[in-house]
Amino acid sequence: MEVQELENKIKELETRLSRLEKIENNRQTFKIVKILVKTIITLIILFGLWTGYNYVNQTYIKPYKKTIDEIKSTYDNVKDFSLDSILGKNKEKSNT
Repeated sequence: MEVQELENKIKELETRLSRLEKIENNRQTFKIVKILVKTIITLIILFGLWTGYNYVNQTYIKPYKKTIDEIKSTYDNVKDFSLDSILGKNKEKSNT
């Protein structure tokens, strides 16, 4: 009887072990899938942010910078413009 009981216990332990191994394999598989999904979602978010930045940069920021640069260059040209030459010519005309 004792040998029979030991064999039954061994079978029971083997079934428990196989069940626990299945649970562990499922847990490992789920962990890997979870990591992959998080990585893919992170990559999609980063790609979306990059695409959005490029769109905003091309649509709004670059034209704004171009306008600001044109205004600055025009301002520099007007600031550097000398009125003495024009006023000097006008004085010569009025004296004659």
